[in-house]
Amino acid sequence: MAGEVASIQGLKAQLAFTPDIGSTDDTLLQNLLDAALSYIESAVGFVIEERFGGPNQDPIPAALSQAVLQLAAHWWDQRGHDEATSMINKAPIWIETLWTEFRDWAF
Repeated sequence: MAGEVASIQGLKAQLAFTPDIGSTDDTLLQNLLDAALSYIESAVGFVIEERFGGPNQDPIPAALSQAVLQLAAHWWDQRGHDEATSMINKAPIWIETLWTEFRDWAF
């Protein structure tokens, strides 16, 4: 995934989708990936693809890619639940631990 934080194919693998599902939910999956990426970039304080994955840069850390995939998968699993709106406001702690070490701290 050089230069790409997470992909629909990666999210489908995370969700254990089988090939027979096809591309039926690709638009929703992409929206979840985009929202998860935005959420995590807001939390760490930088745009991931501007800091990692480009020429003369370190590769995108697997922990950040995994955080995006896990958050998008979490939201997929929780869609339609009554608590879904409140759950989007805060990521589960097990996902937060993946990006915490990369956070830019400013005082």
